[in-house]
Amino acid sequence: MRGPDPAAGKPAPAPAVRLLRLRHGGMPWALAAESVREVVGTERLQRHPRATAGAPYGWLLGEGEEVPVFLLAGERLATGTGAVVVVQLPAGPDCGLAVEAVEEVREEPMSRLRLLPALAAARRWVFPRVVLWDDGLALEIAPEAVPYLAGTAAHEEARRQRPTLAPPAGTPRFEVPPPRSSSSAGLCFFTLPGLPALGFALPAAQVVEVMSSFTIRPVPGVPEPFLGLHAWRGEPLPVLDLARALGIPPAAPRAKRFAHGLVARAAHSQQLLVFPLESMTGVRQGPFPYPPAGASPFPGARHVLGSFANGEQPLVVPDLDGLLRTSPAATAVPTAASGGIP
Repeated sequence: MRGPDPAAGKPAPAPAVRLLRLRHGGMPWALAAESVREVVGTERLQRHPRATAGAPYGWLLGEGEEVPVFLLAGERLATGTGAVVVVQLPAGPDCGLAVEAVEEVREEPMSRLRLLPALAAARRWVFPRVVLWDDGLALEIAPEAVPYLAGTAAHEEARRQRPTLAPPAGTPRFEVPPPRSSSSAGLCFFTLPGLPALGFALPAAQVVEVMSSFTIRPVPGVPEPFLGLHAWRGEPLPVLDLARALGIPPAAPRAKRFAHGLVARAAHSQQLLVFPLESMTGVRQGPFPYPPAGASPFPGARHVLGSFANGEQPLVVPDLDGLLRTSPAATAVPTAASGGIP
């Protein structure tokens, strides 16, 4: 008689994916390891003397083949530095991706993978997943999107041929429960960068956290007011330029770096998002008599629940759900490709 099976009752190991870790422009990136044919140095790279957005960065010259090479992002590589990753496309000839460094292949559990949030969903065919690495969020590059990263016309054909099913990703783990809104819960008052004379407010139930510092991971190709992603409690949250999203032009040039950020939750969709913050100026108890929906003293402003005066300072209450519904990045994604984690 055999004894008890030691493996019985143990949970099955979590599925994992093999990702090639890259570094370029000071940020980590990733490629599915099974899509990589080889990694070579730049000594075989014949650079294009006048490369433009519509042409390859150069070619890998070998016996009987010329592989077009595209640059991931940023400035041209310094001579004699970097590497070229030769990528096998699902259909068509191979192509190369020039980066500053190729680091290692990692086995990553599915729990460390996410999809781009709804605001950036139009770029999921280019960056199908976000990898939660300890040193920053990494965007996984879809092999068929490599030519698009150089701005070539081939991206339109690749977009039409992309799979309609979203790739698998980990389950979201938001640790903050949805707040219960109340008209008498008070308003949090704050100001935004570049608009010192204008105040903004959100119901206190929608304000999740004020961060003293935060970093933004850019997502190439996503237009403003979307600024990028921020890793918050193990989730990539969209970062939004709130003033631009509302149609209110800043009074001063916007800074490239922001000292503070506010994590907020849309009242109805429960979507979490982040926007840069100049300062949090206080909390006032309600209820507050809002003017008619959409009323605003600013011509061209949109998605404003109401506005009133806080002393001599005009105060605007934004409609976060309205911003999320009409964001250019969110509305550009076809319905067939909108599955997955919002």
